[in-house]
Amino acid sequence: MSFIGRLATPVQHDFDELVEVARRLTLDPKAVVFLVDDDSRAVGMIIGVETSPWFSPQTRMAVELAWWVDETHRGQGIRLVKKLEAWAKERGIDRVAMSAIETVGREATAGPIIERLGYTLAERSFFKGI
Repeated sequence: MSFIGRLATPVQHDFDELVEVARRLTLDPKAVVFLVDDDSRAVGMIIGVETSPWFSPQTRMAVELAWWVDETHRGQGIRLVKKLEAWAKERGIDRVAMSAIETVGREATAGPIIERLGYTLAERSFFKGI
């Protein structure tokens, strides 16, 4: 298991690769990356893509791929979600899917925020190393 800050994920990752993936996504016409900076230092970001659910290919939706805000700037998280929603709406998309990663040793903080913004829990993911 690897860690991004205090978040646990069972998938290995490399920070430089994450930065490169985000950079490439800025070139994709069906993707968007919004950043929050504080004196030229990134303190938050959200990455979203336009896609369709496998069971409804005619349905367009925006899916958040990654969402992070530094603890000292947590109020910016709602602003980022609203920016993703506005991006989707500008593209004629009327559905947005958000996710919340469970944190190590404490309750997830993003889930309640997402629900307060009007989102409904639809699915959970489980991981297992084999």
